[in-house]
Amino acid sequence: MVPSNHQFAKYLFSLVCVLTLVACSVAQVPTVPVTIPLPSPTSTKPASPSPTVTNIGLGEDALRIIDHMVELSQFFNDARELPDEEKIKEFKARIIEPNLKYYSMLLMGISDGSIRQYIKEIEPRIGTISSGQERVLQSFHKVAMSFREKFPHFRGDFEIHLLPSLNLFNGMAVPIENETILLLGIDELVDLSENNLRGYLTHELFHVYHYQSVPAVRINTERFMQTQQMPPLWALLWTEGMASHAVRMVYPEIKEDEILDWRPLVVQTKPLISDLAGEARRVLRSDLPQDVSGFFYFPREGDREIPTGCGYYIGMVIASMLAQDYSIDELLRWDDEAVINKIDSAVIELQ
Repeated sequence: MVPSNHQFAKYLFSLVCVLTLVACSVAQVPTVPVTIPLPSPTSTKPASPSPTVTNIGLGEDALRIIDHMVELSQFFNDARELPDEEKIKEFKARIIEPNLKYYSMLLMGISDGSIRQYIKEIEPRIGTISSGQERVLQSFHKVAMSFREKFPHFRGDFEIHLLPSLNLFNGMAVPIENETILLLGIDELVDLSENNLRGYLTHELFHVYHYQSVPAVRINTERFMQTQQMPPLWALLWTEGMASHAVRMVYPEIKEDEILDWRPLVVQTKPLISDLAGEARRVLRSDLPQDVSGFFYFPREGDREIPTGCGYYIGMVIASMLAQDYSIDELLRWDDEAVINKIDSAVIELQ
């Protein structure tokens, strides 16, 4: 079944849209150019303000934060009295089109209907979102500093973009055009508890660290994004499990059901973990959607009881088991076959 928690369901959906965060050394596949089927309306309203850029210290590095949220506030000020259809056109022209580099990877989730719903939900909250953004940024700075203490080779050589989420993501670490960017959906993050917020931010920072530590991961992830090819189950268990385990490393005081905003999912998954481990082992090397679904992305069709998204929790359990004997940096250096064999041994132990 779909996780009952709305935030975590949206997090899952954002991941299926982009197929990011995958660590596997696969054969090269042809890339597919991404195009945006959006009209180019003639806007009669003032142009959106330019995003603001700030730098926050990270030891000897500085993290560059680009804030696009001021554009959203200005849009609601200018478009408040417009009819719905005109408001959607303005939103495309002023929010989506100037940021196509970032939103192009989410095209599967963007439509006139989704924009209409997003505007309806966000308009009454825009003041709260703006006031809550500072808390998110303060937490991000603290999380980044704590992350650097735990992972001293983590570098600040990437940009962080604060964007309207369009109801599609909380945070995403994404390789684009030979660089890595971190997208933060501020309107989603402001609603999280402090523990959930620290968990999501740490989870995404670890994906950035994974890209930095193993360049092949970033390259292959970008190929998966461009081709929309489903990664094999073992690779998803590995990358998502490692990122979730990283939260426990940086913040051991956070309970496992608060690492992400996923308490209902953990409650559903734990009693079934033996059977789920057996099913995971059966399809471990598969990249077929019908095998990966349930564990990640989509509900599993048929009569098997697989809570949707349970692969995040199972992957974390596997990573935690392996981290008892190996350091994170040792785990990151394993090749594909070593990873597959270790995951296979772990799921056997969980059965």
